[in-house]
Amino acid sequence: MKACRTLNKKPLEWQIQSGILKWLNYQPDIYTIRVNPVGIPLGNGKYRPSGMKGVSDIICNVRGRFLAIEVKRDRSSRITEEQVRFLNSIKETGGYAIVATDLNDVIGIVERIRNAIFQ
Repeated sequence: MKACRTLNKKPLEWQIQSGILKWLNYQPDIYTIRVNPVGIPLGNGKYRPSGMKGVSDIICNVRGRFLAIEVKRDRSSRITEEQVRFLNSIKETGGYAIVATDLNDVIGIVERIRNAIFQ
């Protein structure tokens, strides 16, 4: 009998993102938006690029604090220069920004934000 291949595979990025979004949307003190920077269809089968290059996959408001979450499949996944600039600009302006490879990364930063508010 062959072993099931799916047991050894890491989840795909969209699967990680889906789990994160489900958890975030269940939190009563978090407002969440999934960003989908897809190009604009031109009608001839082509797309005009989106003006939102580098914007994180998930944008949140955690009790009044801005949180940007860039989701990657694993730590070795490449982050574009635009994504790095976006994450850095959020941090430089007082927000929180992370690259998450699983739900635990997000739970950790959310708890850190919640705790910082009450200190």
